[in-house]
Amino acid sequence: GMCDIYESDDPILRPCELLANVHDSLLSQYPDNNIEALADCIQMQKKVLDIPITLNNRQFTIGTDVKVGYNWGERGMVKIKNPDDRSGLIKQLEEIVRGNRDNRQTT
Repeated sequence: GMCDIYESDDPILRPCELLANVHDSLLSQYPDNNIEALADCIQMQKKVLDIPITLNNRQFTIGTDVKVGYNWGERGMVKIKNPDDRSGLIKQLEEIVRGNRDNRQTT
């Protein structure tokens, strides 16, 4: 999945920069000036990473958690509740971006 994201020619994924792969986590960055494009990128990454697996004639998917933030680490990241819900995802992203801008203005 990581290679598919990195090698993709899809215009939605082009601004995405993969920064690190640690154990089972990917760290990427994306400009925050277009929330809808960011939401599309998150949903596309999740789709690429949620690969169906077949074992003993049973198919299942190991789900992908999505966290967004400006600082890598547990306290700096916000878990996205339902990244498949585009409108809810956009709302959460707007809150995260607004919170970051408010924090920058007060410091």
